Amino acid sequence: MNTLQQEPEQDATKTATGRADWRKQVTELVQPKQSKLRPVPVEPEATALLLYLAEIRTDASICSLRKEMESRTGRRLSRCTVVNLLQKHGVVLGNQAGVLSSLEQKIVKGDPVSPGQRTQAFRMNPALSEHRGPGEGTSPGDVLAQSIFPLLPGRPGEQGKWQVCAVVDTWGMVAFVDLQPNATQDGAVDLLHYHVLPWYEEQGTRVRCLETSRATLFAGDAREHVYEAYLNLHGIEHRLRGRLLPTVNGYMARFKQVLTNGFLFPLRKSMEGSAPPSFGTVRTQLILWVRHYNETHPSSGYRNEGRPPLTFWRQRRG
Repeated sequence: MNTLQQEPEQDATKTATGRADWRKQVTELVQPKQSKLRPVPVEPEATALLLYLAEIRTDASICSLRKEMESRTGRRLSRCTVVNLLQKHGVVLGNQAGVLSSLEQKIVKGDPVSPGQRTQAFRMNPALSEHRGPGEGTSPGDVLAQSIFPLLPGRPGEQGKWQVCAVVDTWGMVAFVDLQPNATQDGAVDLLHYHVLPWYEEQGTRVRCLETSRATLFAGDAREHVYEAYLNLHGIEHRLRGRLLPTVNGYMARFKQVLTNGFLFPLRKSMEGSAPPSFGTVRTQLILWVRHYNETHPSSGYRNEGRPPLTFWRQRRG
C-alpha cells in the first residue's frame, strides 16, 4: 500500500539503494560565505571625514558615503560600520530625518514601537531615553546633569588627559563647560560656582537639582565630600543615576555627541602635522565653541526640534 510517509527502515533502504544523502547536498549549498570585509578599527580621522561628508552631502546615502570614503581613503567600510558610526554620533542623513522624527513622535506619544526601533531612536538621540523620567526637567533649572570626561591627551611630558567638565540643563540642553587638567571635585564645584549658578541668578531662575553618576568624584558623605557639601550649602538636590541606568544622563550623552562632532574632530584635524596646541588655546577654543552651540546650533530631534538651546530655553520659560 502506498503511503505518504514510509517507515524509517524503508527510508534507510531506499537511501542505501542509490538515493543520495540529502544532508551532504544541502550542506554544500548553505555553507556560509566568507566575508571579504574584516572588522578593523576605524581611525578617528576616518570617522571625522565620514561625519563631515554626511553633514555636507544633503542627499547622501549609506551607499554613496561608502563609495566616497573608499575613493578618499582607500578603505572599504562595511555598511554595518557606517550605520553604527552615524548612529553612535547621532548623525541623521537627509533621507532618514523624516523616519526618525516620526519614530520619536511615536515614542513621545506612547505609541507601540518595536524594541529594535526604540534602541535605534535612543542611540541616535540619547535625550529621548529620559522622556518623562527623573533625569528630565519639566522647567528651566529643574534638572541639570553634570559630568567630567576626557577630551585629549596632555602635551608631551604631561600625564593623563585633559578633562571636560560639563553641565547641561535637561530643559533645552543649554550647556556650560570648562577644560581642566585633571578630574577633581574642586574643578566640578568651580564650574558651578563661577559659571552655572551666577548665570541662573541673572536669569532669575533657581537650580533645583543636579544629577550625576555614582562616581566618587561626585558622591560621598556631605561632611567630608566637597561636592556634596557645596550642593547642600546652596540647597540643591543631588540625584544619583540609578544603578540599572546608563551612567550618564541622556541629555549629557547627546551633548557629548555634538561636542565630538562639532569640536573634537575638527580640533584633531587641525592638529595634523603641527605641534600640539597649548592647554590655554584649547580651553579658549572650547569656551568659544560652546557659546556658538548655545546660541546658534540647531539641536535636531527631541526635545528642541531644531531650535538652538538658548532659543528653546527662553521661549519655553516664557
